[in-house]
Amino acid sequence: MSYSENIASFLSFLRSCTEHTIDADLEDANNKLCDIEHMIELEDLHFYDFARLGKAMRTVRQERRTAKDTLSVLAPIRAWVADNTDVIHALQRLLGEVRKAEGKLENRYYNPKTDFVDKVLSAETKKGQK
Repeated sequence: MSYSENIASFLSFLRSCTEHTIDADLEDANNKLCDIEHMIELEDLHFYDFARLGKAMRTVRQERRTAKDTLSVLAPIRAWVADNTDVIHALQRLLGEVRKAEGKLENRYYNPKTDFVDKVLSAETKKGQK
C-alpha cells in the first residue's frame, strides 16, 4: 500500500465515522418499536399476532442496541473530528502533496547532462569490432 493510500484510508475512516447511517439506524429502530408498542396498546390482537410482534420487538431491540453501542464507540472519534477540522483539512492537503510526489516518481526519467556515456559506449563498440 502506498503512502497516499494509507492517508486516504485514514481520511475515509474518519469520514465513515461521521456519516449519519448509524443515527438513521437508531431512529429507524426507535420508530419500529413505537409502532409495535402502539399496536399492542391500541389494537385487540390475536395471541399469535401478539407473539409475532413480541419476536419482532426482540429483533428490533437488538438492532437498536447494536446502533447505540456503535454510536457510543464512535462518539469520541466524532468529537475529535469536530474539534480538529483544521487537522483534517491539513491531512487532505498532505494527501494531495503526497499523491503529486508519487506521480512524479512514476513518470520520472533521466536527461543526460553530458555525452560522456555515449562516447564510452561508442569507444567500446569500436574496440569490439577490431
